Amino acid sequence: MTRKPAITAALSCLAAAFQAALAGPPTLELLQTGTGDILPLGRPAGIQVAIDPGDLEPGNYLLEWETETPDGDTLLWQRAIPLAGQPTRAWVYGVAPPRDASPGRIRLRHPDDAGSLVTAPVGRIGGSLQQVPEGGELMLVVGDQRHGLESYDSAAATSMATWSHIDSYVRAVMPDDLPDRPEGLSAASTVLWTGEHEVPDAHRESVMRDWMESGGHLIVSLPDQGRADRFARSGGPLHELLPPIPPRETVYASQIAPLVSPDQLRTSPGTEMTCRSFPPNGEPWHTVLNRPDGRPLVIARPVGHGRLTLIGLDLTSQRLRNLKGSGAGSGPLPAAATFWNSILARRGAAPTPAELKAMGWDPRDQNPSWPVVIGDEAVSFATRRTVAAGSRLSIVMLWLGLCWLLGGPVLWILLRRLHLERLAWPAFAVLSASGAALGWSAGMVLSLQDAEAVHMSIVDQVSGSPDRLIRSWLDLRVPGTSTHDVGVSADESRGLLAPWIPSTQTSIGFADADTLVTDVDHPETLPIKARSTSTGIQLEWIGPVAPSDALPSLEIVHPVHVTPDGLEGTLRYTGPSPLTDVTIVWVQARQYPREAAPKPWTDPADAGHMPTITSAWKLSQAIMPGQTFSVQNHDPPDLSRFLADHITSSHRNSYGMPTRTRTLPTSMDLLGLYRLATPPQWNGSASTKSAAGTGIQRSFGSQLDFGPRLGSPMLSVSGFASDTDLPVQLTLDGNPVQATNGLTLLRWMMTLPDVSPVLEQPGPSR
Repeated sequence: MTRKPAITAALSCLAAAFQAALAGPPTLELLQTGTGDILPLGRPAGIQVAIDPGDLEPGNYLLEWETETPDGDTLLWQRAIPLAGQPTRAWVYGVAPPRDASPGRIRLRHPDDAGSLVTAPVGRIGGSLQQVPEGGELMLVVGDQRHGLESYDSAAATSMATWSHIDSYVRAVMPDDLPDRPEGLSAASTVLWTGEHEVPDAHRESVMRDWMESGGHLIVSLPDQGRADRFARSGGPLHELLPPIPPRETVYASQIAPLVSPDQLRTSPGTEMTCRSFPPNGEPWHTVLNRPDGRPLVIARPVGHGRLTLIGLDLTSQRLRNLKGSGAGSGPLPAAATFWNSILARRGAAPTPAELKAMGWDPRDQNPSWPVVIGDEAVSFATRRTVAAGSRLSIVMLWLGLCWLLGGPVLWILLRRLHLERLAWPAFAVLSASGAALGWSAGMVLSLQDAEAVHMSIVDQVSGSPDRLIRSWLDLRVPGTSTHDVGVSADESRGLLAPWIPSTQTSIGFADADTLVTDVDHPETLPIKARSTSTGIQLEWIGPVAPSDALPSLEIVHPVHVTPDGLEGTLRYTGPSPLTDVTIVWVQARQYPREAAPKPWTDPADAGHMPTITSAWKLSQAIMPGQTFSVQNHDPPDLSRFLADHITSSHRNSYGMPTRTRTLPTSMDLLGLYRLATPPQWNGSASTKSAAGTGIQRSFGSQLDFGPRLGSPMLSVSGFASDTDLPVQLTLDGNPVQATNGLTLLRWMMTLPDVSPVLEQPGPSR
């Protein structure tokens, strides 16, 4: 009996020794380069890595994403992970370099050793790196298909025709592929949750909730089978957002077909499907899409700065996929024109393949004759002041130049007249030394003593919520040449700092490049290398803000409500300076989906189908701090005309010729309303198929789009406040940066009660 434990122990030792002999060096495999295996440029992103520790001793190791800053420094986005001898998966987060910069590499190392154990270039092994540009939109679908959203994918532009200028990328993922921090979902505007897939764990459920509150749009297609709320754990952060789920009911497929395609779909007589119809909902829910009998099929509600949408139709249903169109086919189902445009609040025609064939139209031949491109100059111009360090250096260099270029010749002329030419070189040496000493003294006197920042900030405020969503772009000037930690407040908030440089500038690449390390678990702190000059930084922050006259804000004085005559209500503005260029946007109601074929247009105001009835106008005067103002408007102008004037008239000079000059209010209005501002490429005459008019494109600012919130009854008031402090406290090595000044755009939003649909001019009979 006593021999058995000894034999067992001996066998265990032999097995361990054999396993150790077989173990090799550690290996890395990149599973996802960005969620959905697509990297968003210039935006927060996550990279998922499979790690085989091989013969490494168990313990904590550092997983790092190595990138390069615009100043030429190496920035390591670092996360500590435990390894215990078994293969594991881990995420590391950071901000992807913008534009054409190298995406860097992933490496694993021991905390006590600066050398890498193993490295891997950022990309997908066996495939090419795919990227979302800074103006592009990423949509994710949880499941193995994309259920009609592929119509928006830019990669399918040659075969599909969702005509708009939004660079969109649609990827299918599984629940286990989702990141474990909100930063990994930051670049995704939309997540469609299909079937009976369940959130992998309670932590990721919190991540989804945090992502929505930061502006994300979660769409849930309720399944036919099993619990309809299975994706959310009972009592969890997602489950508490859901209304009572209605039971399934059987309907004829012919009743569902008009909602998923503008084509005449073939359905066998008596074919049945199942769906869920929601009861009329009070706040915070509102109806997005109705069944033919008027009962809601799709409903939505705001969640912080984002949105939650429920679809009472199982998009994975085989009976839905069996619906077929005649002729050239209906294309992906559900179709963008009648289904997704309403849910995503996108303006466009989105013809199906059958309609394209009937019209004899090729969208690839049509492009606007004058594209208006909005880039990051929309924010960079506000920080584009003469850099203090640069101006001081210019003064010193000018003095030295005068000593050399002017003082030298004057000294020679004087000495020549005195016949003392032999003293020219000694005298010039004395003059140069004196000039250098005076220049050094002036440089010390004029040098930058304290850190200061110039900023352009956007503050999103939701009525009734203490949280603010803040995005800032800073020109930070720091004295000295040492390394510092820049940070923002993180109490009951989430913040992220990252390097930033405008697209009009190039990386400097200083010779004294350094290695900087930031902890992924504390992204509210960023190390920088000071060089007595400016450093570009971008900031994203969300959290509660106490009322303060230093932060631009709006509050309701008299309730905002809709009357038979129009909109009424009174707001009060608080802030440090007047609110200028005030724009009011009123989303009144939803429209029925487009059922008729797209029509050609020559006026941008007529282009594309609006998913909502929306109005917009500007106030004629600035609002002073403490002043109340009315949002009353009994005859509000149509948003289509407002946007058309912004896109065309404001981009032409006094001679009527096109110009690329854009004012800041125009650019920011267009970025916020972008998904309703982008007409489809259907312009000119149907007979000549000539391209005409002006189109709008963005190369920056996808995160500034109001997004699907534009499909909800809401009121938005926005305006600019100048000479404002940074909306959140910036610190340098833990000490507050006192000198911050810049421009702040306030965007105040309020959800309005649901109203009945507004019937458009009826299309042809179906």
